[in-house]
Amino acid sequence: MVSLKPRILIVEDNAGDLFLVKEFLKRTSLPDFEILHAASLTQAIILLKTNTFRLILLDLFLTDSEGLETFERVYPLSSSAPVIVLTGLIDENITAETLKKGAQDYLLKGRYDKNLLEKTIRYAIERKQNQQLLKQSEEEYKLLFENNPVPMWAYDIKTQRILMVNASAILYYGICRDEFSSLTIQDILPPEGVRESLETNGLHKTGPWRYKRKDNSVLYTEIVSHDIRLGGIESRIVAVYDVTERTKVEGYLRLLESVITNANDAVLVTEAQSVDAEGPCIVYVNEAFTTMTGYSADEVMGKTPRILQGPKTDRTELRRIREALLKQETIEVEIINYKRNGDEYWANFTIVPVGDKDGILTHFVAIQRDVTARKRQEEMIREKLERQVKERTRELNEALSKEKELVELKSKFVAIASHEFRTPLATINFAANYLRDYLDKLQPSDIVKKLESIEKQVKHMTFLLDDVLTLGKSESGKTKVVARKIDIHDFFKKIVEEVLYSTKSTHTVMFTFDSEVREVKIDEKLLRNVFINLLSNAIKFSPESSEVSLSVRAENGQLRISVTDKGVGIPANEFDKIFDPFHRGSNAGAIQGSGLGLSIVKKAVELLEGELNFKSEIGKGSEFTVGLKISA
Repeated sequence: MVSLKPRILIVEDNAGDLFLVKEFLKRTSLPDFEILHAASLTQAIILLKTNTFRLILLDLFLTDSEGLETFERVYPLSSSAPVIVLTGLIDENITAETLKKGAQDYLLKGRYDKNLLEKTIRYAIERKQNQQLLKQSEEEYKLLFENNPVPMWAYDIKTQRILMVNASAILYYGICRDEFSSLTIQDILPPEGVRESLETNGLHKTGPWRYKRKDNSVLYTEIVSHDIRLGGIESRIVAVYDVTERTKVEGYLRLLESVITNANDAVLVTEAQSVDAEGPCIVYVNEAFTTMTGYSADEVMGKTPRILQGPKTDRTELRRIREALLKQETIEVEIINYKRNGDEYWANFTIVPVGDKDGILTHFVAIQRDVTARKRQEEMIREKLERQVKERTRELNEALSKEKELVELKSKFVAIASHEFRTPLATINFAANYLRDYLDKLQPSDIVKKLESIEKQVKHMTFLLDDVLTLGKSESGKTKVVARKIDIHDFFKKIVEEVLYSTKSTHTVMFTFDSEVREVKIDEKLLRNVFINLLSNAIKFSPESSEVSLSVRAENGQLRISVTDKGVGIPANEFDKIFDPFHRGSNAGAIQGSGLGLSIVKKAVELLEGELNFKSEIGKGSEFTVGLKISA
């Protein structure tokens, strides 16, 4: 199994010294290392070639190698691991030489303890890491300087002699590297540039200057310099930026400035460079731009048009602009821009690429017009149309939804009706045929039983039809609430008696009344529909001979009527469906029912402007509570 612990290599041929080092390492607070041991230089070289180590503890005097030679053979293979020399000799020359050649530290055998060992290891690892970072940084800076596309060179501030130059500067000036090493800044700068360079201290930007290259071609440059120390010499590093074309174009733009200064539309001119980075640099704006945006010319000069953008600026349109600029194509867009004070405005503008006499792109010219008033008018019209479309869509969706509900209800009704009517009709048909075939042989009591069976099935179908008609009226909005005063106590007593009679049940209904208010103004028919259904359901879904309770109480200006049973209960995952028309509980089993009762209850309570709540638990029963405002 490959170890994930960092490894330490101990190169030591003395068993006692090896034991001591290992013991000290165990007692330190250093991370848990995997220790590998080599008793000879040959073994050490094999391990170094096949493993990666965090640290190397090296005895210079081995059986097959002694002194500085041991270090010189090991160090090139140590990679990023610091080397700490273990020596039993106080030889300052050897020690100094190993430190000079790369050893991080040394320990004298017999003169260190675990604390010194731990401190030495920690400092050695840290120093090694810092050395590697420094070396990497130096290499990166060297690469950055040498491969920088910007011409760069450095010179001795005291002697003005050029110390180093990169490849871009060699190409730009047309001077080879060897020739550069014999030059001073007077050889490559115009007189005014030399004077200004000598007078400045630290970071400074100078130019543009006009001078000739070695091939006599004219250049305009800007120089940015910064003081540094190179190899102990006070120096200055210089970056050279060619502004030849820009300088020429700026002259040309000054000729055009008089033409566009007084234009009614805002005019903005940018350089063609930096489209793909921070954005093109503004070199000119006219007075109309200042009036439109609130920015003065000084505030925007040298910046990019992106200062006009904000949260609502369309990013898709900005991408279109960028693509057009990269392709050097003319483009017209309308986007939201922002004034200096943060106000939004709609801008219609055209961007045109402009080239020099040779057709080389140098600038972009944007002509901008404020179209906020027009856009607001268009927005008002659009919003009005959207509202109309949204309203029409809502109406259509409602119509479709109602149509869908109607189709579903019809389907459910057909299914329920075919089931609920088929059974009683079959019973009636059987009883009628039986009476017809055996009437002369039947006893009067048998005839009565058959007739009672027919009567019961007819009542069942009548109740089903009544439920469907009641639900249909409430769904269509044809049910009208007709309120009148009733004695609420007598009303519920009669409801209990009627339900017990109609169900011919052996159940007991416990009726409690706790209200000082006896007369209320309410629609008696709707109230009857509510509690006939609730009590019938409670009895239907409760075990025979069990107790069902009906309680009426006055509470906070409301009548709170509760119907409680100890029946089969309602599955929790069906709570949100129990008031849907034709829905029957999954645990209803063979218990007869149309699935309309609770739908009728809900519609009736809504028409009475009451509230309906319930709680139920499988196997323990259900409680439905209706809250009605007391209206005398």
